[in-house]
Amino acid sequence: MNSAFCNRLKKLRKEKGWSQEKAANKIGVSRGAVSYYEKGDRAPDIDTLLKVAAVFNASADYLLGLTDTKNHVTDDKDRTITRSRRAGGNMNELIKDTSNLTPIEIALGIDTDGRTTATKLHEFLQLNPSNYSKWFKKNIMDNEFAEENVDFTRFVLRYESATGTKEREDAKLTARFAKKLSMMQKNERGEEAREYFTRVEDKTKEIAIQMQNMSPELRLLINMELEQKRQALELSEVKEQVKNANDRVESIREVVALDTTTWRDETRNLINKVAQCLGGGTAFRQVRAESYELLEKRMGVNLQVRLTNKRRRMAEEGTCKSKRDKLTMIDIIAEEPDKKFQTGQADND
Repeated sequence: MNSAFCNRLKKLRKEKGWSQEKAANKIGVSRGAVSYYEKGDRAPDIDTLLKVAAVFNASADYLLGLTDTKNHVTDDKDRTITRSRRAGGNMNELIKDTSNLTPIEIALGIDTDGRTTATKLHEFLQLNPSNYSKWFKKNIMDNEFAEENVDFTRFVLRYESATGTKEREDAKLTARFAKKLSMMQKNERGEEAREYFTRVEDKTKEIAIQMQNMSPELRLLINMELEQKRQALELSEVKEQVKNANDRVESIREVVALDTTTWRDETRNLINKVAQCLGGGTAFRQVRAESYELLEKRMGVNLQVRLTNKRRRMAEEGTCKSKRDKLTMIDIIAEEPDKKFQTGQADND
């Protein structure tokens, strides 16, 4: 922990005649966080460092002990990373402290880049959960004023429900875009979110100005940390993609490993599992229909025609109607697995 920061924060606070509670309110952190900073038990992240600098009208270099001049701005003759690190300016110490998040930041799931997600924003605005997909498509995907990978970045959210693991389309939203979406909701939550993202935009501009007044070595260290965070985020996203791919491979393995003696039950279980992941309800019928359709295309057959022909032959043989009506496409598939559905050779009825 940078001892200069501890001492200078305490000194500046006392010069103002502020209590830790008042200083915390000004900075935008908890009173406990200020206490930890002053005792050296916790290091501030970069955003908090810049907030402290703005509140006390002091440079970040001064707070980190890089200079004894409160409003110091370095020139080209005073640039040395070695001196910066010796003074405690190593940004590896300034790890993001999530305990500093405000209630609204926690509710919106704000990440280290200041972004929320479509799911979190939809929940915060207290919109109807059943309309999420329609809201997502209309306001994000079909929004002519929003650009993918600029205003939002799509990803697949996997979550647990009462019926098992589900997936839904989600997106990371920039503060600017999230603010626009919030303004569409003419309610208290919409106004609260709009005000928050407006403050974020203002703070971003303030930080940019602060960065201009920092020493070059400190700017370099900050940029290095931001790059490390970006790489860590990309690595996390890659790991999630690999996990999803592994899950799909495992599902394929389950299909390949079907026991021919129990394939009916196992196939039914697999279809049910897929349908549950898609939300259950009508998904069961949709998944089953798609499974038949894929099989028909692969094997070049028409299961419905085969089913109709089979029922006609049973009628000619004198089989009762109730038994004919119970006949399903599964029965047709089971009739000739070796001849048709294992060899993949199509023929005509």
